[in-house]
Amino acid sequence: SATAPPVMMSMLLAISIDYALFLLHRFKEEVGDSGGRDAEDVCDAVASMLLHSGHTICGSGFTLAFCFLSLLFFPIQLMQSIGIGVIVTIVTAILVNLSIVPACLLACPQFFSSFGEASGSCCRRRSQRGLIDASRPAENRSKEFEEGLWFRWARAATSRPACYMVLAVVIAFGALGLSSFLHLKKSMDTYLMTPRGSLGSRTLQRFGQSFSRGQTGSYHLLLLPRNSATIYDQEFWSNATMLLQSVADEFTGDSIAHGTITSPLYNYNINRKMNHAS
Repeated sequence: SATAPPVMMSMLLAISIDYALFLLHRFKEEVGDSGGRDAEDVCDAVASMLLHSGHTICGSGFTLAFCFLSLLFFPIQLMQSIGIGVIVTIVTAILVNLSIVPACLLACPQFFSSFGEASGSCCRRRSQRGLIDASRPAENRSKEFEEGLWFRWARAATSRPACYMVLAVVIAFGALGLSSFLHLKKSMDTYLMTPRGSLGSRTLQRFGQSFSRGQTGSYHLLLLPRNSATIYDQEFWSNATMLLQSVADEFTGDSIAHGTITSPLYNYNINRKMNHAS
């Protein structure tokens, strides 16, 4: 579908920047802790970066890909193509960030590790301004942090009962959503593309009342004779009329009100049958 590439590009741009920031922020912390910019220190920092931030990126990426996997259950080619494209995009972004980003850091270790000194000076300046009170004992700062609301919320959210509860809720809602996806039906009614009662829907309704329903959002069917080289054949006209009648009988739901056949052949034969019957 032509809609899939723009969605893929937007997703790739967003998650690539996000995952690169995860890696580089961890690399910055590791370089600052090592206190050096030697090749060996950079290699250790990259290894620690992949060890601690790599699983975060994999967890985030594969969770997002699993969410877009639900689009494959839609019986609509547009949604399926978007789902496949986004899944491929996410997997590609994970592989690129876990391979090319570390390779670039190892290829130019002096360049990418130069911000370690700036980071330390920034922290020193903030400490001098009083934003970070380094004179307080570490035990008091740790105790104050653990008594905070966000720390208690994080501990409760990562506990085993909370994980089981979240997993049960996700499975329950996922089963309900999957059952709804499996019972979706396709319709050729173009009126379903606009919200009910919207300005566009009301405009199409007025157009249909003034002209013909089939002209506001028509589908063109090309009928060709199978057993004859010309359309000027009585059997072809009869078969075409029966085919269009079967198409009209397939209209259900809103299509009964909004769908009509504007074929002169069909209207002529139907009107002639009605006149003969009367």
